[in-house]
Amino acid sequence: MSHEAFVTNWADDSVSVITSIHSPLGEDPVYSVAETIGVPDQPWGVAVDSSTQLVYVAPEGAHAVTMINERSGAISESVGPVDGNPWFVAVDETLHAAFVTSRSGTAIVVVSTAPELAPSPTCTLSWC
Repeated sequence: MSHEAFVTNWADDSVSVITSIHSPLGEDPVYSVAETIGVPDQPWGVAVDSSTQLVYVAPEGAHAVTMINERSGAISESVGPVDGNPWFVAVDETLHAAFVTSRSGTAIVVVSTAPELAPSPTCTLSWC
């Protein structure tokens, strides 16, 4: 059985895909870098929505969020703007939305692939 983890490489402007292969015999897993994906502007935070196969990356030097197609390993798009420097990202797999904070901003940006989701009129979040 194989599993993947996505790890940002801030200084190298990339995201590494780490795979772990578990033996059915109960042996220790084997880890390896399966792929390195170039993501400009110092990627910092990363989160995965496994049901949509999208990887959300918060590049600190950009004012946007980069979305990677988990299956192809290609950048599918960048969305924004994100106030300040994007830093951390978390995903709600039920809403198919990513929540992005920034180091120097005051808002939480919501990135969603579900167009039927709309922010509440009383919501203090930015919406992309």
